[in-house]
Amino acid sequence: MEILKKIGEALGLKDDEATEELVLSTLAEKVKPPQEKQELSQEVIDPLVKLVSENRALKLSNLVKAGLITPAVKDVIVAKYVEPKVLALSMAEKADDGFDTLYDVLCQNHPNALLAEKSGIQSLELSNQSAKKSENPDLEQRRESAKGKTGYVVP
Repeated sequence: MEILKKIGEALGLKDDEATEELVLSTLAEKVKPPQEKQELSQEVIDPLVKLVSENRALKLSNLVKAGLITPAVKDVIVAKYVEPKVLALSMAEKADDGFDTLYDVLCQNHPNALLAEKSGIQSLELSNQSAKKSENPDLEQRRESAKGKTGYVVP
């Protein structure tokens, strides 16, 4: 109770009024909350938003070039994280919008299928038919008989 009386005196309260609730309420009234950081002016925010927007667009373009995401996925991400109006709103809230985490996850994405079409080597029977003799004797007889006829080219 001695402490409450001393604090009450320092706050300008009478000795008999120095209760815990009264001291706390008086302290709350007299102590001002710390001032928040000074807000940036619109002249500073616009170039900053533009810079962050361009940086994010470049990162996404590099992901598309690397084949880690498709252009359609890039368009969806641009609408949510890169558009200047959306980005300015996100930056005004001073909260993490999750783009950096999303970018890190997409960098680890290694697709199994390549985007370009590629045809592999065909089977031996399809790609090298002329080198292999036919196992059908009837076909060989028809070829031999057709050699003398016009309009037929022997393979």
